[in-house]
Amino acid sequence: VLLNLLGPLAPLAGQAQLVNEVAWLVGRCNRLYNDLRSVEREKLDGTPNAVLILCRHGDSRQEQVAGRLLAEADQYLARLAGLADSAPTELSEVVGAALRLVQFARNWYLARELHGFSSRQLAALSEGESPGSAA
Repeated sequence: VLLNLLGPLAPLAGQAQLVNEVAWLVGRCNRLYNDLRSVEREKLDGTPNAVLILCRHGDSRQEQVAGRLLAEADQYLARLAGLADSAPTELSEVVGAALRLVQFARNWYLARELHGFSSRQLAALSEGESPGSAA
């Protein structure tokens, strides 16, 4: 799927396993970070959310489950960063972009105030910084 988005990249077909892993990590991270951000709204709406599902099927409190899911998502993000560091030259740009996307999403979803960011603050999100660190 990721290769299709990038256009005709037949020479990279031999890298399908890496591309699939990167796509899976991006999807998994973004899903978990989104669920961490939207848990209260989804609780009110009655829609599925990883935090709520795990709370319903266990004896952990919401804060504990959220902490575990954040740690899990961050482990996936670290795995993605490792792939970005070791990606073959022909995929380094794609994997690096995927990493920046997830870093942005992580910081965006975990920020409590999502409005009024300056362009520098938005750029900081994509570099893995908190929005408050860029004026």
